[in-house]
Amino acid sequence: MGQIRETRLTWDREAGRFSKPATSTVVDPYLRGPIPLSWIERAARLPGQALAVGMALWHLAGLRSAQQHLSLSTERLAAFGVSRYAKDRALRNLSTAGLVAVDRKKGRSPRVSLITRSKSRRARNG
Repeated sequence: MGQIRETRLTWDREAGRFSKPATSTVVDPYLRGPIPLSWIERAARLPGQALAVGMALWHLAGLRSAQQHLSLSTERLAAFGVSRYAKDRALRNLSTAGLVAVDRKKGRSPRVSLITRSKSRRARNG
């Protein structure tokens, strides 16, 4: 994943408008939480790159502020060192463990929804 440049505008009193400062700040990408620890523990016990794929999904969910319908491309996983074959195996393992739901369509990136324990409880009780 590349560096994200964050630019903050400041009010220029003399010009009466906002302007960019002389330098910009480089912000390192991060995971946005909360991420249930039980989810991470279960993914960590799975074989292969399942945890790396899971962390990439949580990163993507944080960027989109949504845990459903995340399009997981092979290019996005390249920064995590995950090949397309490892991605498929990891998604299969995460799905079998009940941590994600995967919708696959030929020729497209899989659409993934994160499943947390509270969601699965509501589905059983509701």
